[in-house]
Amino acid sequence: MAAWSAKLTARPVAANGGLFELREAVGVGGSEVAVDGSCAQLQTACGLNVRASKLNPGEYKFARVKERSLSPLFCEILVVVWQHKKLLGGQKHFPDRPTLRHKVKKEEFCSGYTDFEYVYMTVLGLAKLHSLVEEITKLNNGEGFTRNPGVQLLERACGMTMHGDREGANAMLRSAPTALLEAFQAAKASGRFLDFFRQAFDRQADPCLEGRTSRLLHFLESHRLTSTSAAPWEDVSLRPLAADAAIKDVAGEHLRVFGNECTWQWSRQREMSYEEAQRARFSGDDAAAEDFARLFNAESFSRAMRARGVVRRRAAARWEAQVEDGSWSPYDDEASAAIEAAHLAGQPRLELRLGPRGWTYVIDLANQVQLNPKTRKSRPIRRSEAVASPVSPEAAAAGARLTEEELAETIRFFAPRAVSGVGGRVGQREGEGRSASFAVKESQGESQK
Repeated sequence: MAAWSAKLTARPVAANGGLFELREAVGVGGSEVAVDGSCAQLQTACGLNVRASKLNPGEYKFARVKERSLSPLFCEILVVVWQHKKLLGGQKHFPDRPTLRHKVKKEEFCSGYTDFEYVYMTVLGLAKLHSLVEEITKLNNGEGFTRNPGVQLLERACGMTMHGDREGANAMLRSAPTALLEAFQAAKASGRFLDFFRQAFDRQADPCLEGRTSRLLHFLESHRLTSTSAAPWEDVSLRPLAADAAIKDVAGEHLRVFGNECTWQWSRQREMSYEEAQRARFSGDDAAAEDFARLFNAESFSRAMRARGVVRRRAAARWEAQVEDGSWSPYDDEASAAIEAAHLAGQPRLELRLGPRGWTYVIDLANQVQLNPKTRKSRPIRRSEAVASPVSPEAAAAGARLTEEELAETIRFFAPRAVSGVGGRVGQREGEGRSASFAVKESQGESQK
């Protein structure tokens, strides 16, 4: 089996972020990971049934991606949360599954949400923070939330706030997702998941990032575990890259993280520790390489890059709103793509969260206006031919620097040239016989030489 095909066969993501199938565990489901079912079996939003006893991050199949993808380490937690849905109070606030729409205040959590919804939303928010932490820390200017773009991005993307004007704020941002993963590993070692959800999460308490993290750390201190089963944080986290970093460096860093996430999934499938899986992956064993290639290949990598918002989406048309001086201001790429998708589907209206504060607006396609539901103020909108597709702030925060053409080029750089029709391993270029691991590790420095 060819471990890394130079030919890109994955279907592009639909304009609404929605309808393509992911067959690998990385790049699965959007930040709204969807599973449904009982303790006997879980059913994903696309109708796939998987027995709970057999659930494995390497076997998830999700068919809807509404936002950029989560790391599979957080997907595992969400699946376990869903298995305890009834014991944690079920759902009452969401018709489908919990989503991150805006910052939720303490009084709202106390009166309008269940424990299940609070836990699910916290995991979802910390998973988003994991992918956006470098951008949020760069934007954190040490001011209060009304004047702090870093805190505003945290609220908009992760559904929680923090005190950005306090000392150690950036350290808190970086430590919060780690605390969740480590606390979950401790709970998994003992098998006491319900205790974990009840002790490490409290919707009656302060819902800010500091409060949620302190409860996770308290649980971790009480259930300290030394384990090599989890992947080291630095292995599955993107390192900061300069704004002008070369395309191959950007892709190489994502490839490093993707490979390590696949290694973690593979270790779960083979019932070994992460370190044992790393050694097996780089051992030179052809059978192991073939098995690992089910997860780590060109198609799965390209799917993950698209699902995670790394690749710029080009809308078929550009949508614009008329501003006070009579000129037309274009929507950002993500909003324009969502409006275009609704337009093509014949949908009369949709809701969008726009602007730095993420306020909700109604796009009335039937009457061609943008409506503020609070002030009732409306603006005309129009559709025009798309030109260059800019990257939205949140897409840029997640590293959306590659076009489809650049993604194809970088995959060809790390893959064998399709000359003989025979594939090779990841990172192995034409005429080379070195191992996949060596080439992937070298990839980040090659374009800088």
